[in-house]
Amino acid sequence: MNYFRSKTQSKYANEKERLIKQRICNTLKEHIEIIILENNDSYSANKTLEHAELCSALEAIFLHGLKESIFSKTVDFLKTSDAVKKPEPSFWAPLMIISHRDLINSIQQKTQLSSDIAYCRAFIRQVLNDNSLSSYLLMISNHSSVLGSYYYKYAFLRDKILMAFTTKMIESMETKVTFNYSINTSLLNNWPNLSLELAGIWSEAKKSCQIDNAEDAASSLPPEEYAESSRISEFKQFVRSKYIESSKALSSDEITTNNQTNFSDYLEKQEILIPSNLNDTNVIDEDKPTSPLDSLITHNESQRRETDLDKYDLTMLIKRYKTQNESQVQSKNIQGIKEIWNNFETSMIKLKEEENESCDDEEWDKIEASNFYMNKKSKFVDLQPFVEQLCILVNEVGLDGQDFKCKRCLTSISIDFHGTQNCSFSGFYFCDGCMSNELFIIPAKVIYNWDFKKYSVNLDAAKYLTEFRYEPFIDFELLNPKYEKIKMMLRLKNLRLKLNAISFYMQHCQVVLNTFKEMLGYREYLYTSIHKYSIADFEMLSDGQFENMLSSSVSFGMSHITSCQLCSQQGFICEICSDKKIIYPFDLENTEKCLECQNLYHKMCFTCNVKCSKCERKRKRIEVIN
Repeated sequence: MNYFRSKTQSKYANEKERLIKQRICNTLKEHIEIIILENNDSYSANKTLEHAELCSALEAIFLHGLKESIFSKTVDFLKTSDAVKKPEPSFWAPLMIISHRDLINSIQQKTQLSSDIAYCRAFIRQVLNDNSLSSYLLMISNHSSVLGSYYYKYAFLRDKILMAFTTKMIESMETKVTFNYSINTSLLNNWPNLSLELAGIWSEAKKSCQIDNAEDAASSLPPEEYAESSRISEFKQFVRSKYIESSKALSSDEITTNNQTNFSDYLEKQEILIPSNLNDTNVIDEDKPTSPLDSLITHNESQRRETDLDKYDLTMLIKRYKTQNESQVQSKNIQGIKEIWNNFETSMIKLKEEENESCDDEEWDKIEASNFYMNKKSKFVDLQPFVEQLCILVNEVGLDGQDFKCKRCLTSISIDFHGTQNCSFSGFYFCDGCMSNELFIIPAKVIYNWDFKKYSVNLDAAKYLTEFRYEPFIDFELLNPKYEKIKMMLRLKNLRLKLNAISFYMQHCQVVLNTFKEMLGYREYLYTSIHKYSIADFEMLSDGQFENMLSSSVSFGMSHITSCQLCSQQGFICEICSDKKIIYPFDLENTEKCLECQNLYHKMCFTCNVKCSKCERKRKRIEVIN
């Protein structure tokens, strides 16, 4: 009997702890979603309250399943007071094991913090400010055995599945929200009630009050029909009073004659729903005489009861905001993406035709066999999703969105994220066997976020990024027209404009043409299409090699043109000031070009009030001919 009782008690205890952990997780998820929504959409809620409850949920994670120390047990035993005192648990001891020494010293040096409780609460806020909480949770999850001396087996921190889910949520929040919590404050010296209640450690005792007998209490309540009609009559009286206040400017005759029409107009202005059919049998009782106002109020009561939950549902708000945001981004870039795909398709077909003409049948078969995408087995249309993903910032799809299966080989993926990786290029999850060991720069992150970090991608994306890393089909002007606001990109644009002007001289001087092309790696698009970049260019951008290459090429070209007897004679003389010094179009800082005839002038001479002399000569010549 004792054995059966102990097993039953253990079963109920485990179920209780499971429900506590589930409540902590749901509370944390709810507050993270609200805070992210506030940060993105300026949501008018009490931000201070939401942030405080977020910290309480995080504190409950560290408090749940915490073992009581021998010292605290002894103190509680020696207490003689019968009053129920709020417990004062502390997880500062395990935090000192996993935390960095500098962080511990920084917290302990705060003058307003006077207890281990304050140190624990300050730690939560400090790692939130530093965006490092997810790193600590990941380290705790990977080394949960260290916590055996401080936490029971059922503790939240020792549950790997919940910890993996929580870490993902915190990582998502850290990328979108920046915190600035106060650390040195005496308000952190005690636990808030919410933290202890969520952790299942303690709950505030309810005050006792006298309750009437059930019979008397029931008789004191009004009937349901009376309560409903009373509520409707109060609403009716409120609407009428508001209407009368707004119509004081009208005379009594106007109010009497136009009462029904004006009242309906007033309701429309106040955004109160007017039913299309006021005689609906589902809303109005046909046996009772009803006025339009009675029908209107009854209909609005039923409408409000049906729509209030949907209107204020947080999940619906987030989904609606996400859909609206994605549609705006897609409509903004869809034309540019289509144009980039068309350019890519044209260049690939042209390249394939050129290779086909220059190779024998045997050589072409070898090329096709070694090429991943351009072989006979794969269709050219299959490349379109890859080109589109180059130009769009993708979000994580989620395991539920892909039926908990690897996107490539359709192998089942565990929900605890073991053996599962997210592809930063496509947003889908893949098993370890379908992920590349090599890290890659994601072009979309460079285009929109100026992020040159390398991320994990799946095998197909890795082959695509490797195969076409030298193809210049990424057009900054189409995808992000404001890219020139980045100082580095503005410098690169000016250098490529200079290269464009220098290239016209180099085409007529065969002596240095090959050297000039070799310095640029035989990438003619660098001076013919100044807004286009390749994946290889992004790799050189991150460490400054790309800018150095362009600068050295410009210096080489300018030096040659000014010293070469053939090239130096192809300069310009400013016809406005008649200065005999030769000017060149690559001197962008001091010269200005006429957009119609391409004639060159000094920038100080060619102002908006001065007309191009060459264009004027052409105009007069046409007038004489006519």
